[in-house]
Amino acid sequence: MRLDLESGHIVEILEPSADHLYTFSFSTDGQYLAYILRRYDPMLLNIVDLKTGEYVNYDILNKSNQAGNILWSPDQRRIVFGQAIVDYYDQHLFSVIAINLAAGSRQVLVLDNPVKMKPDIWIDNNKLELSCEDGIRRIFDFENNLLYEK
Repeated sequence: MRLDLESGHIVEILEPSADHLYTFSFSTDGQYLAYILRRYDPMLLNIVDLKTGEYVNYDILNKSNQAGNILWSPDQRRIVFGQAIVDYYDQHLFSVIAINLAAGSRQVLVLDNPVKMKPDIWIDNNKLELSCEDGIRRIFDFENNLLYEK
C-alpha cells in the first residue's frame, strides 16, 4: 500500500497474496519499486514506476525457486539480487545477478555456488559487496568484471 501523508489517500501497489511472499526494494530516490513474488512460477523481477504506474519485468533464471536481497545501485542504473535453487535433499546453489536497467541486460556475477552468497551493500556505483556464509566478504568490481575477497 502507498499512503499519501498529506491527503491520507491510500493506493494498493501490490495485491495481497496469502500463499506467496514478496521481496521488494525501493529505489534510492523512492520513485521505483522493485519486487519479486517468491514461489511464483516463473519468478520475475518486476519494477514499477510509482509516479506513472508503468511496469517492466525481467525473467529470473528458470531453475531458481527462491530469490531476494534486491539492491539498487546508488545511481539507480543497476539492480542486483540473489537467487537460489533449494531442494528437498538439502542441495542448495546460490547465484547473484545484476540487471543493467538502461540496457535491459543481465549479468551473472555468481552462478550456482554451494556457498550462500547474497548482495549486501554497494560500495559505489561500480563495486558491490557480497556477504557469504563462509564468513568471507567478497567484492564484485563491475569495471573489471572481477570477484575478489575483501
